[in-house]
Amino acid sequence: MAQTSQEWLFASPRIDGPHLFGWFKARDRVHSRMERFAGMEVPRWHFHDLRRTFRSHARRIGIDRDIAELMLNHKRKGLEGIYDRNMEFGLRAKGFAAWEEFLVAIALKAGVASELDAPL
Repeated sequence: MAQTSQEWLFASPRIDGPHLFGWFKARDRVHSRMERFAGMEVPRWHFHDLRRTFRSHARRIGIDRDIAELMLNHKRKGLEGIYDRNMEFGLRAKGFAAWEEFLVAIALKAGVASELDAPL
């Protein structure tokens, strides 16, 4: 039986940690599940669409612009990138918690939170 940490959104069945390859298979599994929950065909999407969606909503749910950029693993630019080496892990964690709360609220409103094993 394969072991993994299960702390990753796309956990690897072979190693402890995230998927290093096979993203399209993972995306296809998520897409199939989306269509099952929606009860209809869902237009094709790419993983970058998830990043874009997060970035589009981050400020609205109270995540600071600079922290949202770090959450997307974007590097700081210019002098700020040279002198500010603080990775802000605590603020990133709070940002991810806020994003999870936002997504769970959507799942609750849609009536699929329990099917998604969303934390209530």
